[in-house]
Amino acid sequence: MGDLSGKRFLDVGSNDGMISFLAEKKGAKEVTALDKYDFNSPTSRLSDGAIFLAKEHLNSKIEIVDSSVYDLHRLKGKYDLVFLGDVLVWLDKPAAAIKELADICSDTLIIKDSFWKGGGRKAGLKKGKITPFVFMPNPYFVKDELLKNGFRKVEIVKSDSMAAVNEMAALFPLVKVKEGACLYADPFSKTNPQHLEGNTTTIVTGKAGGRVYLKLKGWVDE
Repeated sequence: MGDLSGKRFLDVGSNDGMISFLAEKKGAKEVTALDKYDFNSPTSRLSDGAIFLAKEHLNSKIEIVDSSVYDLHRLKGKYDLVFLGDVLVWLDKPAAAIKELADICSDTLIIKDSFWKGGGRKAGLKKGKITPFVFMPNPYFVKDELLKNGFRKVEIVKSDSMAAVNEMAALFPLVKVKEGACLYADPFSKTNPQHLEGNTTTIVTGKAGGRVYLKLKGWVDE
C-alpha cells in the first residue's frame, strides 16, 4: 500500500488488525476493521482481544466492527480502498460476497487469497477441503464477478507476501518463545493448553494477564 492520505479504508477479515493499523500509519483518514469476532463467544476462533490490545498499544483510532462480509451494505457510505484478506476460501457464497465488496467500494478493491490454480483462463470454482461448504475460486472467477459488478479494470498479480508481513511486523515488537511453551486460546485461559513445537520468534500484538499474543498462534506465558 502506498500513501493513503485522505482516504476511507475498509479491512474485511481484519483478524488482529495488522492491515488496518498499517493503513492508518500510511495516512488513511478513516479505517474500519471488520470481521466476525463474536466478542461474547468463548469459542471464537479469532483473537478479538489482540486487536483491542494492539489498538491501545498503537494509540490507534481505527473502528472495530463485528460483522460479516455479506452485511457490508449496513456500513455507512462507501470506501476509497477496500482490502479483503484470506476470506473468500471460507465462504459458501463467494459471488454474493464480491457483490457486497463491489457495492461499498468507490475506487480500489484488493483481494488477497489462496486461489485455485485450475480451470486455465476460464472462471472456475472448486469445492474446498476445509469444510463441505467452502469453495476455492480461481482468479478468473473473481475477475468475472468484479466485471459483472461494475469494475472497469481488474488485474491479477502475484503478491510479495513476505514484504507485506515485514512491513506490518515493523509496527510491533518481536518475542522469542521457548519450545514447548503453553499456548492458550485467550489471555485468561487456565485449561487445555497446546504446546509449541520448536523455538519461534514471532510478532506480538498485545499483552494481558501475564501473557503475550503471538501473531496467528495464540497466547503464551511471558
